[in-house]
Amino acid sequence: LLGRYEGETCEGRFHGEGLAYFEGGHMYKGWFSKGLMDGCGVFTHADGFKYEGEFVCNLPMGQGSYTWPNGCTYDGEVYNCLRHGMGTYKSLKNSVEYTGEWSLGKRHGKGAIYYNQEKTSWYKGDWVRNRKEGWGVRCYPSGNIYSGEWRNNLRHGEGTMRWTNLRQQYVGAWQGGVQHGRGTHFWNISQGDELHFFLNSHHTGEFVQGQRHGRGRVCFASGASYEAEWHNNRSLSQGKFTSADGRVFEGDLVYDLM
Repeated sequence: LLGRYEGETCEGRFHGEGLAYFEGGHMYKGWFSKGLMDGCGVFTHADGFKYEGEFVCNLPMGQGSYTWPNGCTYDGEVYNCLRHGMGTYKSLKNSVEYTGEWSLGKRHGKGAIYYNQEKTSWYKGDWVRNRKEGWGVRCYPSGNIYSGEWRNNLRHGEGTMRWTNLRQQYVGAWQGGVQHGRGTHFWNISQGDELHFFLNSHHTGEFVQGQRHGRGRVCFASGASYEAEWHNNRSLSQGKFTSADGRVFEGDLVYDLM
């Protein structure tokens, strides 16, 4: 409820520039049209929460900025009081910063989020109602990078994970955040953006819950290869080893390199 108004009027209604004080300690300073907040203005709540920007028929609508009492800010497009369209949200407490698309107050569409002040931990890609969903790239604090498909904030679908310190990389299917399905795991990879099969050892086959499980083949950098059935990351008997010069050995082999 309105407590007091100071400003321009027209035909007995607030119209033009004015200052309105509301019961409860809220205040609005800006433009009015036919008794309603309409145009550019600043609305400050009693608890310190503030909106500065465009209003349409008493509602924040258009370009504007929010400032919360804890120091968090939003600057961008607003629709019916909600973050909607393009905008940037910054959290003062934990240095989180998101710039991208919003829908009805939630991250939705294309956007980039940084999780620390140094901006070494981030995600850039698709969002659905505040969740990583679709395609995106995630750089972790360790420096490891995943690029590929996401579902419900988890790596899910086709994607590539690179463990930079371990010099390993996996390319293939993911489910629920882990390797699951067909893929290739490289290790001792060369330093560079491109993978060259002749420089790296790699395992190609089936993975279940992050482990080699099912038929798979290991190709070594030397040119030799080893093919067998795998169970919980260990090879079973009756594998086939082929040396670089073409010699073949078949029998009970035990192989557990990774």
